[in-house]
Amino acid sequence: MEKPVSFFNYAQQIHRPPPHIEMMQVNNALAAQNDAIYRRHWSFNNLPLQQLRFASREDAILRDELRQTRKRLTQMERRIEEFEGQLHPHRNRQPHGPRRPFDAMRPQTIPETSAEPDLTSWLTQQRQNCELWNQNFALKECLRNIEVENNMLREMCRQKEVNISLLENKTRQLKSDLQFYSDVKHDTKELVQAFNFKPLKVRVKIFGSLNNKYYFVS
Repeated sequence: MEKPVSFFNYAQQIHRPPPHIEMMQVNNALAAQNDAIYRRHWSFNNLPLQQLRFASREDAILRDELRQTRKRLTQMERRIEEFEGQLHPHRNRQPHGPRRPFDAMRPQTIPETSAEPDLTSWLTQQRQNCELWNQNFALKECLRNIEVENNMLREMCRQKEVNISLLENKTRQLKSDLQFYSDVKHDTKELVQAFNFKPLKVRVKIFGSLNNKYYFVS
């Protein structure tokens, strides 16, 4: 025959750590998970130089587009100078010397040939970008909370407007009932004076809806 299992004995068999130790274990697990994710995305081994070379090629393409744009601007400037010379042939074209074309070399011009990209600086920049993304996400979340609160305030204002409208309707109804009672009292007084009735206590009962009202005097 099996022995009955006591509830207290069963409760003693289930062992759970204290809350602070359990919270510490959860924090350690989350930290390890986030560290693994970070290492998977931002480690030296899993970030080949292919991405950096691709970024370098994209940068070179943008520089080439910039040079082409400067070249087109120089051509447009020359055409403008030709038009100005045709309109004003006796005027000096450039009193302060010739203009520098847009495609000429400037002091802040980036050299065409770039060295091998630095992986450490690139990773540092990516970490800073991650921090900025997190801040942006937090700001968006704060903005969303503000929008939710704003919608709640608008709903409260709308509800107050509805209540005010209901109170105004109730006030108009009470004024109409008061006017009706005053008219009944005035008509009763005129009837008493016309037929020389003895002064009696007048009791007026009003019943029915706002549009259909009936009264009697007793």
